[in-house]
Amino acid sequence: TQIQTALAVFDTQFATNVFWTRTDQPPGATFGAGIPVSNQRDQAAFSSSLSKMTATGGTAGINFNTNYLFLPGKRGTRFVLDPATGLPILVPFGPMAQYTPNLELTLKQPLLKGAGTDFNRAPIVIARLLSDQSLWTFKESVLSLVRSVEEAYWNLHAAHVALRSVEEVLPLAQEAVRITQVNVEEGALIQADLGQVQNQFVEFRQQRVQALSAVLDRETILRNLLGLPPSDGRRIVPSADPQRVPIVIDWPATVRAALQHRPEVARQRLAVRVRELELLVAKNGLKPQLDVEGLWRINGLANELDEAIGALNDNQFTDWQLGVTLTVPLGFRQASAQVHAANLQLDKDRALLQQTVHATTHRLNDIVRDLDALYQQYLDAQQRH
Repeated sequence: TQIQTALAVFDTQFATNVFWTRTDQPPGATFGAGIPVSNQRDQAAFSSSLSKMTATGGTAGINFNTNYLFLPGKRGTRFVLDPATGLPILVPFGPMAQYTPNLELTLKQPLLKGAGTDFNRAPIVIARLLSDQSLWTFKESVLSLVRSVEEAYWNLHAAHVALRSVEEVLPLAQEAVRITQVNVEEGALIQADLGQVQNQFVEFRQQRVQALSAVLDRETILRNLLGLPPSDGRRIVPSADPQRVPIVIDWPATVRAALQHRPEVARQRLAVRVRELELLVAKNGLKPQLDVEGLWRINGLANELDEAIGALNDNQFTDWQLGVTLTVPLGFRQASAQVHAANLQLDKDRALLQQTVHATTHRLNDIVRDLDALYQQYLDAQQRH
């Protein structure tokens, strides 16, 4: 949606309007009392245009306009201004209708401020970068979910191992109680020895209850992450065993892969690129506003609309205009402040990127060290077993 919003500035704009006007003023309102010139007329104006902004910052347009003028009244004479002397003269007149259509081609192109494809496409590129940032945020959420599911799986696996270990010891502890009781009855052992073995058996049963509760708790956590109900009459029992060989890690390749694919690093790298484009836009504000404007107009005139359109198509009467407009804010205070703020934001995000990369490498180092330590603990446990 942000990309579509940024692209909207390049959409072609269509505009049209039509107005009707009736003018009815007292005689003499134009030249004063005593000069009875009729001031009744009907007017209509129709305009329709297409305009579009270009990638270079210019605006091109095509406009079609039609003006209609109708002067009612009886045939007679009327006072009008003589173009040569500027004095009113008496001329014959009657009802008159007049159409004056024209077709205009316009172009306005900035040369300094607001010019260039890099500046005008910067909002679109920024919107795409923000969209990519959202995608990396989504990837981070997915990776977090997968990591949580994997951790919950192995926690459940560990809980099952602990439960099986206790369940394997319980029959042995129960057998030890039976043998001790027989020896007590035969006088080979005393009652205190039996109590000690029984207490140990009770402790193992308590450990089994705790281990079973841990299995159920961790199964509930895994069910929650997988979107399953708390209970559906089935048990989740891990089928895969953990890897029992040392993991060989290529440190340089691991760091490169992490800096390329870790969401927080990629997202911050995109943030730096966004700040660079914002600085480019801000620096454009330090330029004066220098615009070139051009207009080409084809005119038509007749008492009937079709005749006026025909005269327009003949392309005999044309106007043109070419001009330059320069606007310079003395001091450039606002633009300078925006450039300074953009520079500070860019420096901040670059520092954050460096810190993110630094923290990522340390995090990887911690993971590798933990893996080595866990594998050594596993070897020690195997020897103890």
